[in-house]
Amino acid sequence: MKRKKSILFIMGKLDSGGVSKSMLNLLNVIDKEGYNISLLLINTTGVFTNNVPKGVEVLMDKRLTALTNGVRGVAELMRWGYWGLALASLFKLFLASISKVYAGLWLAKIMPCIVERPFDLIIDYGGQHQLYYMVNKLNGKKKITFFHSDYHKWNYYERADRQYLAHVDRIYTISETCVNALREVFPEYADKVRLMENILSPTLI
Repeated sequence: MKRKKSILFIMGKLDSGGVSKSMLNLLNVIDKEGYNISLLLINTTGVFTNNVPKGVEVLMDKRLTALTNGVRGVAELMRWGYWGLALASLFKLFLASISKVYAGLWLAKIMPCIVERPFDLIIDYGGQHQLYYMVNKLNGKKKITFFHSDYHKWNYYERADRQYLAHVDRIYTISETCVNALREVFPEYADKVRLMENILSPTLI
């Protein structure tokens, strides 16, 4: 029997925004008979967390959620006895007051690796610290990142993203405008940029 290829998606939080709905739409229509599909949720407090379709393995860890829950998360880490992570998370809050970029890089560094097995394909669906975490800590034969907006409006991550985009195989975005923005900001990676418009799932609707 032919081995089914494994795909891991990384999502920050399944909240009420457009990116979350796009993620759920994709998970609803993707071929779960032909592929082993997993979803790593960084933060499990989103309103759509329980709407992940059957056939998708959900990977989660309370430490990851706490690291992205601000002061409340720091208190939770302390209550659970993760003092080192609590201090690291406090430092992240300090860095965030100086630079979102430094805070994102630091967060990716301190996030524990909760899945060590290899995947045929890993897809970061949110960018920034999820991209950095995927590149630094997860084992995938191929790696893809998504960017869901016009990069010109989010260019404060440019310096860090430039470093990490060198380690992905493709960069997907949702419109021709967004494609052009990425190619203008990162001309050295222009051949990696691809268009994939948002999918609508009749099942989810």
